Amino acid sequence: MEIFKKGIKFNNLAEVYVGLKLKHITINKLIDLIENNQVKHFEAEDYTALIINKDSEIKFSNELQKISSKKSLISSDGTRIWYLEFILRKINKYNTTSMLDFKTKILEGVYELFYFFDYPSEWSLSKFILYSVDNDGKSLNQDELYNNLLTFIDKEIDFFIRRV
Repeated sequence: MEIFKKGIKFNNLAEVYVGLKLKHITINKLIDLIENNQVKHFEAEDYTALIINKDSEIKFSNELQKISSKKSLISSDGTRIWYLEFILRKINKYNTTSMLDFKTKILEGVYELFYFFDYPSEWSLSKFILYSVDNDGKSLNQDELYNNLLTFIDKEIDFFIRRV
């Protein structure tokens, strides 16, 4: 996953649960994340409960939801970390030196994610979405949009690395 390359780990099982619910990861991948220390805070008893139920997607999802709910782990960071993961995937998909229009491709790809994730307001406020305008109502050019995107990514990475 792209976030791991930036030194980011999932903070708890609820964040991983969001990925499972969105069908971005499988049960086996989720177990693998736990076993490879990519989830910071979880208890051995929770891991055992998940392993016992790993052969049934419904039971596994229910157990994971129960664990997340009883510990009040559900937060907006659960979706936020997945937003970052998918932005980083788009950038890595198109960010090659041989592609002259990589900025266009990246910005178009991020715009598709903006639509897919139901228009996250923090993205609009960061002014990196195609057709964004500055405070005077002037359209931002491609370089401005791209630089705003990189600034947003840096802030998100910093947030996820620094959290406890």
